[in-house]
Amino acid sequence: MKSKYTGELKVLMIGTIHFDLKGPDRLKNALESVEPDIITIEWPKNVDPVDPILSDIKKGYIEQINHLRLPRSLENFLVKIINISGYEIIATIEYAKKHDIPVHFIDVDMNSTPKVYDNNFAKQLINGFVENLSEGATLDTFLREIDRTSIEEMFQNFQGVVDTAYTSPEKVPDFLLPKGIYCSCRCLEEREKYMANEISKVLEENPGKDVVHIGGAMHTFPKFWEIIKERLGCDGKNLAEMLTEKGVEVTAYKLIEFEKQ
Repeated sequence: MKSKYTGELKVLMIGTIHFDLKGPDRLKNALESVEPDIITIEWPKNVDPVDPILSDIKKGYIEQINHLRLPRSLENFLVKIINISGYEIIATIEYAKKHDIPVHFIDVDMNSTPKVYDNNFAKQLINGFVENLSEGATLDTFLREIDRTSIEEMFQNFQGVVDTAYTSPEKVPDFLLPKGIYCSCRCLEEREKYMANEISKVLEENPGKDVVHIGGAMHTFPKFWEIIKERLGCDGKNLAEMLTEKGVEVTAYKLIEFEKQ
C-alpha cells in the first residue's frame, strides 16, 4: 500500500478503539499491510512506553480488582481489559524496532492536561458496565441479581460491542466513551490542535515519506467526534478535520478493516 510521493502533505490515519481485545493482532496486521516509513502515535510526549512504572500501574489496577471479591468470570474479564490497555504503543514499538523506523509521540504531556479519573479505576470500569446494563443499578445489586452464567455471557459478547462501535459509533455505550476525562471541552479541543500541529511538523520535515498515524477513532473519524461532542457538550473539530484544514490529505481506516481473514 505504499504511495507515490507527489509533493503533497499526506497522512494515513488508523483509528482504534482502546478496549479492542483483538487490537494487538489487528494493529500488527495493519502496520505490515501499510508499511509506513514513519509512525506518529497518540501517546504523551513525556512518557516512556517501556517505563516500568506503567507496568506497576497495571499491577495496581489488578490488585484493586482482586480486592473487590468479584465472581471469577468478571474478575478475569476485567484483568484482560487492564492488560490489553496500551496495545497501540506496544504493537507500534515492536514494529518500529523490527523495521528500524522512527516513532513520534505527538500527544500532549501527561501532566499538562488535568484528569478527573476516579482514583479507583477498577470500580469506575465496573460501574460503567453496571450502569449500562440497568439504569440506577449499583455494583452490589448487580452482583446479587445476576448469576454467574449471565455474567459470562455478557462479557463474552464484549468484543461484539467493540466491533459494532467501529461501524456504528452511535451505538457505543457511555462507559466506552471518554466521559469526564478532560477538565473541559477546551482542554479536549486544545489537545486536537496540539496533535495536528505535531503531525504537520513531522510531515513537513519528512517529504516523500509515508507517514502513518495511530490514534483513537474519535480523533480520526468525524462521526465518532460528533457523538463525543454531543455527549460531552463540546464543539470544534477533531484531529483529522484540523489536518485537512492545514492542507494535509488524510486517508483514514478503521482498525477493524485489518482483521486477518
